[in-house]
Amino acid sequence: MDDIDSVLGPDGALASVIPGFAAREGQIALAHAVLNTLNDADTLVAEAGTGIGKTFAYLVPTLLSGHRVLISTGTRHLQDQLFHTDIPRLSTALGLPLRAQLLKGRSNYYCAQRAGKFIPQSNSEADKLKRVQLWASQTDSGDLAELSDLRDHDPMRIQLTSTAENCLGAQCPEYENCFVAKARNRAQNAQVVVVNHHLLCADLALKEDGFGELLPEMDGVIIDEAHQFPDVLAQFFGFGVSARQCRDLGRDIVEAADAFGDIPQLKDQVAAMGDALQHLLACFPFSRQRLELDDLMRNADFVAELDTLTDIFELLNKQLEEQAGRGPELATAWRRVGNVLTRLRRWRQHIDSSDNQTPQAGDELVRWAERQTNGFSLQAIPMDVAPAMQTARARQSGAWILTSATLSVSGAFRHFTERLGLEDSRTLDIHSPFDYANNARMLLPRRLPPPNDRAYPRALLELGKPLIEASDGGCFWLCTSARAVEEYARSLRQWGKYRVLEQGEQERTQLLDNFRNDGHAILVGTASFWEGVDVRGAALRLVIIDRLPFASPDDPLVKARSLQLEREGRNPFFEFQVPQAVLTLKQGAGRLIRDVTDRGMLVLGDTRIQRMRYGRQFLDSLPPMTPIYDEAEAAAFLQGIRP
Repeated sequence: MDDIDSVLGPDGALASVIPGFAAREGQIALAHAVLNTLNDADTLVAEAGTGIGKTFAYLVPTLLSGHRVLISTGTRHLQDQLFHTDIPRLSTALGLPLRAQLLKGRSNYYCAQRAGKFIPQSNSEADKLKRVQLWASQTDSGDLAELSDLRDHDPMRIQLTSTAENCLGAQCPEYENCFVAKARNRAQNAQVVVVNHHLLCADLALKEDGFGELLPEMDGVIIDEAHQFPDVLAQFFGFGVSARQCRDLGRDIVEAADAFGDIPQLKDQVAAMGDALQHLLACFPFSRQRLELDDLMRNADFVAELDTLTDIFELLNKQLEEQAGRGPELATAWRRVGNVLTRLRRWRQHIDSSDNQTPQAGDELVRWAERQTNGFSLQAIPMDVAPAMQTARARQSGAWILTSATLSVSGAFRHFTERLGLEDSRTLDIHSPFDYANNARMLLPRRLPPPNDRAYPRALLELGKPLIEASDGGCFWLCTSARAVEEYARSLRQWGKYRVLEQGEQERTQLLDNFRNDGHAILVGTASFWEGVDVRGAALRLVIIDRLPFASPDDPLVKARSLQLEREGRNPFFEFQVPQAVLTLKQGAGRLIRDVTDRGMLVLGDTRIQRMRYGRQFLDSLPPMTPIYDEAEAAAFLQGIRP
């Protein structure tokens, strides 16, 4: 069987074996484009609107073609969905052998060497460790996602897994039983390897540095949720040092030193490192999360404490060099200390050689320091990721397919393709098959003040409350800042009409489960709820977005990119900030209609979308919902669709 139409068509193989499967012209068109791109070893950038079924549209030609393909997704959840559900289901329907492998980062796999050194601090930890070790003796994958009582943020997790930094590699006494090594060995013989963007970019960065690759050579790479890819790529082609990274390293050094008992000087230096980290943290003002390079240079205390931390790592590096031959743990610690020291030196050299944050021609990295809840990080990432992508395409010379529901702005792909250096790629824009005109309304209120007016939040609340009552709840209230989430959630709780779920009070999956099960709740959230959230059916029928999601002009990356465009004689607002905000808004608006029978309303309270010249780009990029301007008409529509 090699005919896509005979698989995805109305009388095809999938229609006969998958309940509820419906043939879609857009899905078939995308599948043909994917197959042609794989066969031609070309590059395709494809936007597939919600409801196209893009997952099957790239999996079917991949499986039928026999090409070896690496598929990268935005999240581990999507990885699991592909590997455990979609690929087996399609392989069975097509009568093809299952030749796929799932690969995640090291921190997702049980590490017997690390677990063997973990000392529980309570009876509950001891009991949990026994359960984990029993599971580890029976699992084939070692993937901690199989464990329901060891969540991502469980403090035990870091003790039971390794990272690229602390892994002992082939020197590890448990190497023959290593789940990471086994998974990567199986990947060498798989037709389809499923990874996530972080692992793919880590592999590309290792190849750039001349180290061994993590992932096998393939005939093609498919990047799903590709709108996220440029930012992840930038992260891995830059460098950073965090307080948490240093503390974890210090803990491992002490643990390695304790095994010998005769190198107390290492423990002394780790204690000094802890003091230096606290002193550096004290240099950050509580009212700001980020400091640009020019702010740091004006802070003499910060520069002095950074010098102190660098000196400590210099001494640790010398001490560990003398001890590295005594065992793999000390050798690994020496390597890790050297890596951190190199990064600290690069940061310090850049401070010495710069007068301010303004990037000059040829300045490749943007640097800033960021305060976190219990620490800080020093970050440096490239302004331009196109060279990194071009290098990746040259080294992985097969097909590259990048797809998402949000890649184009007003039907054009220039913003995305230019950012990745993919101007020579094929492009394809396939619109959603959903009937937005009949099933969805977009309220564009005209009486609200501008979003920077102090009266705006109260006015938006007064607009939103009657609409929420008309829909009987079932509302996402999406904000552009954490402060706005707190303020709107507090006001909606004081109103007291409906249950209010606030981002941060529970894990995202639990909040979404509660929202679905309630059916009448209001969920108030920011960035992580603008995308990757799928609430089908009547539980979600109203989405209110407080502001157009422009990035802060003071963000170091935004500022640096804007200055770069100005040097090129281009307009950074219209060519960078507006397109970025359009793509983010498309993601948020896409939460509303998730299935063919869904009905609902999108409310865009920010009147700039109507008043400003750039507003047309936003409106032209959104799904074709019927616009309305009258609040009474909006309430009547919502009353008509409430369950």
